[in-house]
Amino acid sequence: MLNIGKARIERVYGQSRLCADVTLNGHGTTLWLGVPAAQEAYLSVGRADPFVMALLPAAMRGGHTLVCEDPMSQRLRHQLRDDLMSALSSVGTVYRPVPVRGPLTESPCPSRGAVGTGFSGGADSLYTVYRHGADSEYPLTHLAVFNSGVFEGESYRENFRRACGAAEQFARERGLETVFVDTNFYEALPERFLDVYSFRNLACALALQGLFAVYLLSSGHDIANFHFDLHNSASYDPLTVSCASTEGLTFYLSGMEVKRWQKLEALSDWEPSWKWLHPCIYGGAGGLNCGHCKKCARDATTLYALGTLDRYAAVFDTAEYRKHMAARMGFVLANRGNHLYDETLALMTARDVPIPPAAYVYEKQFRRAMEELSTSQRKDG
Repeated sequence: MLNIGKARIERVYGQSRLCADVTLNGHGTTLWLGVPAAQEAYLSVGRADPFVMALLPAAMRGGHTLVCEDPMSQRLRHQLRDDLMSALSSVGTVYRPVPVRGPLTESPCPSRGAVGTGFSGGADSLYTVYRHGADSEYPLTHLAVFNSGVFEGESYRENFRRACGAAEQFARERGLETVFVDTNFYEALPERFLDVYSFRNLACALALQGLFAVYLLSSGHDIANFHFDLHNSASYDPLTVSCASTEGLTFYLSGMEVKRWQKLEALSDWEPSWKWLHPCIYGGAGGLNCGHCKKCARDATTLYALGTLDRYAAVFDTAEYRKHMAARMGFVLANRGNHLYDETLALMTARDVPIPPAAYVYEKQFRRAMEELSTSQRKDG
């Protein structure tokens, strides 16, 4: 049994933290989600919702009944129990359905009616901002940065602070507000982040039911590539996001109607993206992309195929890309079979973008390196 105690507010180091004591088989820890003290009123005190969402993957893996002392939103429990858990447990043996027990409520949390989305500077994130301007059905009011475990390593809190700073600068330029949620998920929940990151991001948004009426989660995959990869929770976001809404907070998956290259094509005509596009896995938005990591190689090659790379000279070293173009394209070729890279290659074919012969030499080298890494990881595992 995994018990989630009553939530409370603790004020620490200028933060207001929504805390709950969590106990499993006699061993306990405190799980918390914190916001700047001035935003304390946004926290949904007295709701088990964010803690249930954050702990659901661990409970389902271990077969632990979730017992809540605080009320849980009735709509959320129904969707998790009847839809999400049923679907996940039908795929492989990683997850199994578990009971969720405790009081329920049909009353929505009083909120400020805000519309929010996460901000990272990547193509998915920027496309959501681009699509949800003042003339959209759900015009954005807030950009969010969640420290849900993506900022790993010894300096992860410093990386989180830098991401918040970049979001604040971008928000000022767009006339938006910001909200930041720090957590101890990285320390308290030792899980592989890709397995669970959608659950964690949804948990952070659920902690802000005093602010949001609508939250837009940016889709990393188009709907045609919906699938169940239990080691990449974003692969089945259309299901998870549809099951996360409560009586007062509605979640939507933004951008699943288009492919990644189509997002970059649309963004290429949106001038703010020329300064802010940051797919790089190193550092955060607001700086120069490294140009050679897996995301940079893919997105820069896509922009090159679209004929718009030079518009991004403020965030990509375009001369460096052209100098090493064969290597960057070789990396894209080496990742054939991954639909995001396949999309880039299909675009290059459709646009008659030539691939230098040297790229195929680099492809073999990258494939060999990737196979060696995979073999080493299997041995270590």
